[in-house]
Amino acid sequence: MKYFVLYTTLLLILLSIAGSPQVFQLKRCETNTGYILNDLQFIDEQNGWAVGQGNTVLKTTDTGITWVKMREEGNTHLYSLSFLNLNVGWIGGEKGQILKTTDGGESWEKLSIGNNNWIYDITFINNKTGWAAGCSGIYSTTDGGVNWKPQFEKSGLDIYSLCFTDKDYGWALGGGTILHTSDGGQNWKIQKDDIPVSLYSICFVDRKYGWAVGDYGYIFRTRDGGYNWELMDNGKPLWLSSVCFCDHSTGYIAGVLYEEPESKGILLETIDGGESWRQETVSSCLYASCFRTGECGWVAGADGAIYKCLTIKKQ
Repeated sequence: MKYFVLYTTLLLILLSIAGSPQVFQLKRCETNTGYILNDLQFIDEQNGWAVGQGNTVLKTTDTGITWVKMREEGNTHLYSLSFLNLNVGWIGGEKGQILKTTDGGESWEKLSIGNNNWIYDITFINNKTGWAAGCSGIYSTTDGGVNWKPQFEKSGLDIYSLCFTDKDYGWALGGGTILHTSDGGQNWKIQKDDIPVSLYSICFVDRKYGWAVGDYGYIFRTRDGGYNWELMDNGKPLWLSSVCFCDHSTGYIAGVLYEEPESKGILLETIDGGESWRQETVSSCLYASCFRTGECGWVAGADGAIYKCLTIKKQ
């Protein structure tokens, strides 16, 4: 009986993949850099940014076809960015460093969270209010990044990812812990802290629906704001570094597929809320993703790689 169940399950998976109404088309963009890219964001379908090692800040105005360097190369590693519009944005990096621009990257103001902790994620919801997360804590600002104060600190717990759906509701994760706030970060409460692997990315599309991903192919989903987290997949040779959902059904995960003799980048797509996934691999390991819709998105990672991803419906 168990063999029949296994056979039936595999058959359904294969039929689902073969019968998928969509196909991927991944095209590598010209970036003129070989540095690792840690994060990217598109303001609209034309304009986007990417940041990474070597003080790398890249900008595109043509859907990602070409990218222009907006800062000189250096030794600083940049990990995250948050742009509100074409002109105003922030970048978080090592040793508590934050860069802010109000003119589309033509000039940058150097700010700091006030210590030397690495900043792994940064997010702003308006010109004044934002959060930064990294080594051992979460910090907030109400004056556009000039001054920061700690909201949550725990020695040994590095926070890798933040997601706010509005000024009040937010989630954060790091290690095997997921945190939640319903008051803008004045109070952070642990929602789950028994996950046996490290988590690296979290995404919510509203106050109820969210996903979290991490080592060994772990994928979690919640449909009640994080009070309950459902394990959707695990136990695979995958390091999942970035999750991005467009709505309750359509989402993408970028990461690394561990293979011999060389690891690859992997992009997963779901159109049923994470019940099933399709995958594509590329030569460069992937660390970041940005999908504004289910039809077009971008992923970035090692070797200065940025891929534009088009989802095309089968005829």
